[in-house]
Amino acid sequence: MHGNIIKRSTVLCLLIIGLLSLTSPSFSGEVLQDLPTTINRSAKYIFFLHGRIVADKGVAGAKSKKYGFYEYQKILNALAGYDFIVISEDRGNDAKIQGHAKKIASQVSTLIENGVPPNNITVAGFSDGGKITLVASSLIANNLINYVVLAGCVRESEQFSKKFNLDLKGRVLSIVDYRDETFSSCEDMFSSSSGGLEHKELILRDGRGHGVFYTPNDIWILPMINWIK
Repeated sequence: MHGNIIKRSTVLCLLIIGLLSLTSPSFSGEVLQDLPTTINRSAKYIFFLHGRIVADKGVAGAKSKKYGFYEYQKILNALAGYDFIVISEDRGNDAKIQGHAKKIASQVSTLIENGVPPNNITVAGFSDGGKITLVASSLIANNLINYVVLAGCVRESEQFSKKFNLDLKGRVLSIVDYRDETFSSCEDMFSSSSGGLEHKELILRDGRGHGVFYTPNDIWILPMINWIK
């Protein structure tokens, strides 16, 4: 008799656990080229903008003599592994910074209109993708959106800001290696913002310069995830 009671209790517990697993939200990451057809309001989204090397050489041929292969798909998969819906378009070399930033801004607006909280949305980009991220921040002008600029602030920041009429908004994290030969600190752009900006900058001491972002390296992925989670 006692054994039957234990068995019934065990079955009841298993049934309850099964029902809870059906009703509780469960998310797993995925990689998409565009917005999903059905937008999950509770999911977290990353728009990831690749560097120029993919635009110029394509995904399969994205190899630098200095830094090796740009591991684009591995980077996207690594980000999706943290339960994000990663949206990343393989844009061609005819894509313009301003035009693509407007496209991202439109996609972000669509997510918000469909009930996704702004703080569940991140726009991140490397190199030329970082430039697009900066312009998108200014266009979207939402203080709650997350941004991550991976070696995307040019040394001639004043000229770049004037060209695109930048006024950064949102939560912006800049990550750059101290030996990057082309890209540098975003501090000048941060200081010129009129308000509505939360920012942080991480100067890596890795020493690989631009190449540190060619692979899904924890040295930049973990700070990025910590910033947007």
